[in-house]
Amino acid sequence: MGGGVPSQRRGTPAGAPSSVSVRVENGWVQRSAHGRRVHSLGTSKGAGHDYTITVSTQDNGTMGYGVTTVQNVAKAVREALVPAGPGAARFTPASRPGEAFAAVPPQG
Repeated sequence: MGGGVPSQRRGTPAGAPSSVSVRVENGWVQRSAHGRRVHSLGTSKGAGHDYTITVSTQDNGTMGYGVTTVQNVAKAVREALVPAGPGAARFTPASRPGEAFAAVPPQG
């Protein structure tokens, strides 16, 4: 993950400060159902904030749109985990993990 091609160093590293070490693995595929799928898995290590981010998308009209979506999600996650500026509130995880349920439209 760390020895990638510099021109392909996009996706989940978006918004990472230069003081951290990032690793990334990106993937994309064009499908007949759900259009182009763009995915990115990245790790960040350093400055006291080590974490992994995975973003998966589908139904992207273009590769660029998918990459932009992945990068915007990664930036939003980073800003929530390590906010900048004086008085910025940092994300605090729940004290007890809970199960997440996917939204399902009502039947009928």
